[in-house]
Amino acid sequence: MFIIKFLIYFTVSFLILNFPISKKKIFNHIEGVSDPYAQKVYKAISKQAKEVFSEGAKASKQAFNNTSIKEDVVNNTKSANQGKKPVNLPKDSYTPEERNALLNILKNN
Repeated sequence: MFIIKFLIYFTVSFLILNFPISKKKIFNHIEGVSDPYAQKVYKAISKQAKEVFSEGAKASKQAFNNTSIKEDVVNNTKSANQGKKPVNLPKDSYTPEERNALLNILKNN
C-alpha cells in the first residue's frame, strides 16, 4: 500500500512541477532560487565526507601497519640479572638433626 501511495504522490508532484510558467517550468523557477543554497550544502557535505574518509583511511592504514609480523627481540643489557653477582646458596651442610627437622616440616605440609 505504501508503494502505491508513494508512486501516486510522486507522479502528481512530477506533473505539477512540469507545468510551464512564462516559458519555464515550475521546477526550473524553484531550481534558480534554491541552487546557490544547494551548492553550499553540497560543498559542506563533500568536505565533511572527504575528512571522514581520510580519517578512516588513516585509521585503517595504522591498523594494518600494527598487524605486520615483527620478530620480538630481547635486549640483554636491560636484564634484571645484569651486573649482579650470583648468590651463593649454602650447600647441603645440615646436621642430621636439622635434616630430620626439615623433612618433618615438609611432610606435615
